[in-house]
Amino acid sequence: MIVYAIRVKGHLDLDWSACFNDLTISYEEDGSTLLCDPLADEAALHGVLMKVRDLALPLLAVSRVAAGESKDDGWPAMERAHRGEEHNVRTGSGNGEERRKSS
Repeated sequence: MIVYAIRVKGHLDLDWSACFNDLTISYEEDGSTLLCDPLADEAALHGVLMKVRDLALPLLAVSRVAAGESKDDGWPAMERAHRGEEHNVRTGSGNGEERRKSS
């Protein structure tokens, strides 16, 4: 199983945990919500992301947490990506989605 950290804008009520396959919900100081726990595979991740989309929750970041790394260790990379500093940030939408590299 792979641990994923999914950050959405706003604070979700803890009751939403059941809707998200019992992922752990925690609140960040910046007003966002972190959904984090192991998922069976990428198909399970896509299922969670579809629920985020269906609920019209603003998705801020998705990160794969490496083995032996806490979810908090992965946030510096997510913060760089959120600010557009991370390499290979996806831009655009739908077909023809482009990738941009930033320095």
